[in-house]
Amino acid sequence: MTTAEVPSAVRAFVDAIDRGDSEAFTAAFTGKPASTTGARSSAVGTGTGSMTFRLRDGLLAALSTTP
Repeated sequence: MTTAEVPSAVRAFVDAIDRGDSEAFTAAFTGKPASTTGARSSAVGTGTGSMTFRLRDGLLAALSTTP
């Protein structure tokens, strides 16, 4: 079995959500998301699904979720 290393930006994003740290959550992105509340809601939903991260310059450039 191969273990993939989680990029530091993704780890920072997950850790920020776990701590409820809005400032660290926003800092994980390359620019300020149009709505950090909307992005946070998508990330912290109660269901399960996949998350796709796009990185640029070591930070999150885009995040999409699917059910």
